[in-house]
Amino acid sequence: MTDLKSEFSRPVDIERMGDRDHVMTVEASADECLALSNRLGIEKIHDLRARVAIRRMPGGRIHRVSGTLNADIIQACSVTLDAVESHIDETFEEAFVKTKVARGDEPVELELDPEGDAPEPIENGVIDVGEVLAQILSLAIDPYVRSSAAAETGEAGDLEGNATSHPFAGLAELRDRMDGTG
Repeated sequence: MTDLKSEFSRPVDIERMGDRDHVMTVEASADECLALSNRLGIEKIHDLRARVAIRRMPGGRIHRVSGTLNADIIQACSVTLDAVESHIDETFEEAFVKTKVARGDEPVELELDPEGDAPEPIENGVIDVGEVLAQILSLAIDPYVRSSAAAETGEAGDLEGNATSHPFAGLAELRDRMDGTG
């Protein structure tokens, strides 16, 4: 397996943090914003910052990473391809678990939230907070963002603002024109 380096890496060695919470402020540089926007397929990330806390849970195997992520981005409208500016403000909480235990450690039963995600593995004793933030951002981006011009056409309209009754209305209209019936 190839070890890919994240465009936005902020590794935290969990063994060094001890039993105290680790709190940090993270800001992406201009180069990191550019590389991350390329990875996520958006036009630009103006600003990316986060406040993050890492807490070791009782037993020492599970760590909770929580905080807030703020970003200002520009992406292309999914209809018109016009540039659309968006502000993202996300609160998050992720669980990480040590997969390797020291000899003599007691087995730990993990209580999982049935409605939540399974904990991510902690690799080599490090949680990459930057990569966590990159993933949170990728999930927060609206994949079908619409510009104000596209929004004016309505949910079921075309670019000229004509209402369509179903997804294939345009094809039916084209067929009718070609048959000379429309």
